[in-house]
Amino acid sequence: MGRMSESLINLVMIAGCNYSGSTLLEMMLSRHSEAFGAGEFARFRLFLDETEPWTPTPEHPERSCACGAASLLRCAFWSRAMERARELYPHFNPNFERDPRRLMRHEEALLKACQSLTGARVLIDSSKNPDHLRRCLGSSAARVHVIHLTKDLREYSGSFQRRNPNRLLAYGTWIRRNARTERLGRRAASYFPLSYADLASNPQAVMTELYARLDLPYEDSFLRYWEGERHSIGGNRMRRAPQPIQYRPTRAGGLADRALYGTVGWAFNRRLLPPRRHV
Repeated sequence: MGRMSESLINLVMIAGCNYSGSTLLEMMLSRHSEAFGAGEFARFRLFLDETEPWTPTPEHPERSCACGAASLLRCAFWSRAMERARELYPHFNPNFERDPRRLMRHEEALLKACQSLTGARVLIDSSKNPDHLRRCLGSSAARVHVIHLTKDLREYSGSFQRRNPNRLLAYGTWIRRNARTERLGRRAASYFPLSYADLASNPQAVMTELYARLDLPYEDSFLRYWEGERHSIGGNRMRRAPQPIQYRPTRAGGLADRALYGTVGWAFNRRLLPPRRHV
C-alpha cells in the first residue's frame, strides 16, 4: 500500500458501505501498538454537540464514546485532544464550521492532536462517507491509504433488509457507494480492496497482509480485538459487546431477491466485489 510518511498524518480510511464489517476491522487495526482508531471521524461534530437533534438507531443508540463516556465532551481523551487541537490551530471549532473547505483545517488539527497524544504512526478512520473521503484526499497534511471493505451484494442486502425491507434501496445503495468509493480510492496514496468474507473467515492471513502493506510490524493483538480502552466514534454495537469472529453469511433468500440478483445483481457483484485472497 505504500510506505508510511514521517511528516504527514498517515490516515488509513476504511471505506465502503455500512453493514460491511468496518467496526470489526477498525477494532482489529486499532489494537496495534502503533495505531489509533478514531472510529467514524466524519461524525465527530454530531457526537460532540449535545444540542444537535439525535435520533437513536440500532447502530447508534447513543452518542457516547467507545470508552463509555456519555459524549465526547465528557471523554477525558477527546477533551485533551480538543485542547491540543486549539494549540495547533487557534481557530479550532469544528462544531460550527459548515464550509467543507475550511472544515478540513479543523479535522487536520484534531487528527494531529490524536497523533500527538497517542504517539501512533497510523490513524484509522472508519467513516465510509464518500464526501468525507473526498475531503481527506484533498488534504495537504495527510497521506491517505484506503481499505475498501465490501460485502457480497447478497449478504449486504440481507443485512440491510433486517433494518429496511426495501431491496431496491439496498441494491442501489451498495452499487452507488461502492462504485464511488472505488473511483475515489484510486486517487489515494494506496488502495486496497478487501472482501469481508476474507476478513471474517481468515482474519490472521488478512491482518498479516494489511500490516505488511501499512509498513507495520506484525502483532497478534488483533486476535483479542475487544480488549483495551478505545475512544472510537460511532460504529455498531460490537464496540460495546464484542463477540468472537464467526463468519455466517446472511443473504436475503426470497424469490424476489433471487430474481433481482439473477437479472442485474450478479453483474455488479462481479464488477465491484473484490476477489477472495485467502480461501
